[in-house]
Amino acid sequence: MSDRDTLAAWFRPTWAGGWSAMRILWLGAAALAHGPRMMGIGDVYGSRDLVLHSSIMPLNTWMEVTETHAWIAWAIGLLGLALVAWGGRAFHVGLLAWAGGSWFVLATEAINIKAYDRLLTWLALALLFSPAWRRGLARAWCSPFARYLVLVIFIAIYGSTGMCKLLHEPSWLGDGEVLRYHLVHTYFGMRPLGVVVSGWGWLVAPMAWITVAFEVSFPFLVWLKRANPWVLLVGALFHIALLMLMDVGPFGFVSLSAYPVLLHPEVARDLWERAQGWWTARRSAAAAG
Repeated sequence: MSDRDTLAAWFRPTWAGGWSAMRILWLGAAALAHGPRMMGIGDVYGSRDLVLHSSIMPLNTWMEVTETHAWIAWAIGLLGLALVAWGGRAFHVGLLAWAGGSWFVLATEAINIKAYDRLLTWLALALLFSPAWRRGLARAWCSPFARYLVLVIFIAIYGSTGMCKLLHEPSWLGDGEVLRYHLVHTYFGMRPLGVVVSGWGWLVAPMAWITVAFEVSFPFLVWLKRANPWVLLVGALFHIALLMLMDVGPFGFVSLSAYPVLLHPEVARDLWERAQGWWTARRSAAAAG
């Protein structure tokens, strides 16, 4: 096979249906992250008595962000999410409005930019290049370029954290003490179920080993059609457990929002057609009965 044939195979159009699911899930995750910030406007955002300057975005150094500014920016971000939900030509404008409004609000917080906000933005960048703005994607095919962007994002996240654990935190492969510590950490632990589980050494140690194995193997297994759905199933269980055991905000929801696109397009299409066939048969049976 020539280099040209190989390149053509890599960029052959793939089933686009996963982008519809990702748009819905990403919207839900973005709303969970952006909506509650209204409760902090005037206290955290746009506060006169809490002005932070140390940041990669020293907005407070350039202008005085008032409570009114914060409300306007928050509303622009919310309007952006509404436009993304509407889809069509409004989709891309909505993504840009959400990014501008939400990051203006975040810039007033200066030093405390959370992981899920960064991931939401990276996924929004992929959505800009995706066909998610279109309707009827269950019958459409698209370039895999935007999916590759999502893959690169998650390969970087999972791969880097897994290798850091493997090379620099050997206790992850020991008795699980490090995971026990995270479950009762003051800032992102102390969930009731997490505190209980932290005392179960027989469970915490295997959880730590599986976490490292999943993160280190993800960059390789996610490309393989047969392994892809299984590694994503482990990832989904990982994030569900994270939501139940630790206080990391909507990070799990943000991560899971991209899983319909991370799923191999041929596998995703097969699952969609099976589900559609099951639903059609059930409706026909109900009509006949």
